Amino acid sequence: MPVNEFLVLWLSSWAAIAFFRIAPAFALRGRTLSPRGTEALGYIPPAAFAALVANDLISPG
Repeated sequence: MPVNEFLVLWLSSWAAIAFFRIAPAFALRGRTLSPRGTEALGYIPPAAFAALVANDLISPG
């Protein structure tokens, strides 16, 4: 892969990642989430931990 193509791919990937991380923060700035939305976001850490544990239990090797 030529350097020019690599740089275009790398920069476009970086720009997409930056946009999708920063845009929600600006879109939600100054707004309060509904209680249902707050409750739904509260399930993310236990679900992530359960996925990590389940991965080790199902395929310990």
